[in-house]
Amino acid sequence: MCMKQLPEKIYVLDVLRGLAALSVVIWHWQHFFYIGDHPEGLDITRQPLFSIFRPLYLSGYFAVELFFCLSGFVFYWLYSAKIT
Repeated sequence: MCMKQLPEKIYVLDVLRGLAALSVVIWHWQHFFYIGDHPEGLDITRQPLFSIFRPLYLSGYFAVELFFCLSGFVFYWLYSAKIT
């Protein structure tokens, strides 16, 4: 029986991980305007390119979970043979 060899790397997942990481960076931009542990006079709609990055400014923290789930899968994919 001919078995198809699995690819060493899944580039689509690496791109998705990169986009998730960038989403988290954009979401954290608002923290430059915090004084102590809360925003001081922050109007989130005045963030750079808010009209374009609105979903990231408002919900970018969800990308953290996506990033870690994808990373767990990628690391398993890369190292499962060595671990077994």
